[in-house]
Amino acid sequence: MAITAGSARDPTIRQVLAAVGADLAGIKVAVLGFGSIGQASLSLLLDKLGSPAQLIIADLETQLPHLEQALASLKADYTGELTVLGVRGH
Repeated sequence: MAITAGSARDPTIRQVLAAVGADLAGIKVAVLGFGSIGQASLSLLLDKLGSPAQLIIADLETQLPHLEQALASLKADYTGELTVLGVRGH
């Protein structure tokens, strides 16, 4: 199930997890785009709901050098399985 940013009428992540009987600690979460919005969204998720079992960060290969500091901070704080993927642009 994909959960994306949307309108105010969309269910919250907490509501979706409750509806499907899932716990964030037992699922894999992917962040597609780790710029300022991706970083802020992930920070909010981790702060409010805790850590997922696995975290995947995906961004354009060309952006990864610019994200080194944010990724290093995440690696220092996140204790679960972390995968960083560089994606080729068109």
